[in-house]
Amino acid sequence: MRGSISPEKSKYSQMSEEKRLKVRAAAAKWRRNNKEKVKLSLAQWRAKNREYTKEYAKNYHRPWAIARKYGITPDMFENMWEKQHGLCAICRVSMTRTAGKSDSAHIDHDHITGAVRDLLCQSCNHAVGHVKEKIEIAEQLVNYLSKYKDLSYAGA
Repeated sequence: MRGSISPEKSKYSQMSEEKRLKVRAAAAKWRRNNKEKVKLSLAQWRAKNREYTKEYAKNYHRPWAIARKYGITPDMFENMWEKQHGLCAICRVSMTRTAGKSDSAHIDHDHITGAVRDLLCQSCNHAVGHVKEKIEIAEQLVNYLSKYKDLSYAGA
């Protein structure tokens, strides 16, 4: 909890709805007129509450940011994770749920329709992007690699 006063005992919770709306409007106006003070205050609070901020980002902000970006809920992400057993849908490498890590799960989606497909590792997600999501290019890539599969490299 951010403050030390419980919501049940605060003056705000005991106000009439009309009074609460006036207080909220006044606070919003003050924040609009004092953007630098608000920014500084938030930065100071975040610096003092680093662990809370990290936990909040991990447990609340990231899951709902994913929901906004891809149109899936955290529960839907968890279902995908469970269905795939935490493995990439293409190469089956083990992934983590932690964002920003090289082994984190990436939500693969069609860039035209926005439809979510599966969870991929970073390498496979990049590979899909590099072939521009086109089956023809992916097939040409497979043909190219097949053509040279028996080629041995000196020193390899």
